[in-house]
Amino acid sequence: MSEVIEIPDIQFDEGLIAESTQQQENIEQAQMETARFRFAMIGQSYLTDAMRYMHANEFWETKVFEPEQIDDLVEWNPGLTYVCLDLPFTKNELQDDTYLLDIVKKLNTNPTGGICIKTTISSETLERLYGAIGVDRYNSRIIYSPEIENTVDGIINSEHLLIGSFNDKLINQHMEFISKGSFFSGKKLIISGPFDICFTKLAVSGYRAVKQGFFTELYKFSKDYAQCDFNFVRNNLESIDFDNKKYSIPTVLRAPIDDPEISPKLAKSLLGEYQNDVRCLVGSTDKMSILDAALNQKNI
Repeated sequence: MSEVIEIPDIQFDEGLIAESTQQQENIEQAQMETARFRFAMIGQSYLTDAMRYMHANEFWETKVFEPEQIDDLVEWNPGLTYVCLDLPFTKNELQDDTYLLDIVKKLNTNPTGGICIKTTISSETLERLYGAIGVDRYNSRIIYSPEIENTVDGIINSEHLLIGSFNDKLINQHMEFISKGSFFSGKKLIISGPFDICFTKLAVSGYRAVKQGFFTELYKFSKDYAQCDFNFVRNNLESIDFDNKKYSIPTVLRAPIDDPEISPKLAKSLLGEYQNDVRCLVGSTDKMSILDAALNQKNI
């Protein structure tokens, strides 16, 4: 006859279990945070907002710092820092880059981690950055990657991404970062040296401003004539000439090819006035002041 053994109820200490579970969760969280890539942004601007959208994922530890928190940022030691400052301008329309230089110099004190400058900077500021950081140190740590567009939605939907660096290894590391944790991976990449990228960004901005100014003044001129349909003119102009790459060749190079009778000396002084049709437009109105810079009146 088998003996029936009664097993006593085992009383579990729920408080101890909860404490042990919490400790395990803390350990797992600490291990996860240790392994997570640290991504920092400094500055509050449309660039910051756009980058938060473009790099939104649950696998990185992301923090945004104010400029006055630069020491906290350095101590946090991120794997990559995006500089998204909104720089002011002086009364002379010069970029005030003082605290940009200070911030980049402090970021550079960290022995590890990359620096990506998203803030639009002038060629003079780029030169000062090289001087402040040193050419070798700059080229080994810093990428200049300005955005072509200047709104959050514009950046998110832009087809292009500018990457400025001479360092192939640094570019490859940055591209790996983008491909693994960013919606940038589908964009068309424009990669060259920092100054090429700087001038590309500034040229796009300047070209758009001139184009906008031209059409604004042409619209005002057309309003003098009730028989003129401005939209008809604008649409035709867009379809006729805006894909013509010939007009992007500097006049000093293009004019002697167009007309072998133009000497190199004269070509240096030519702007747009050697094509007489434009003189007809300028002579018809005083509302197209934007063309004044495209003509050298001494040659007319």
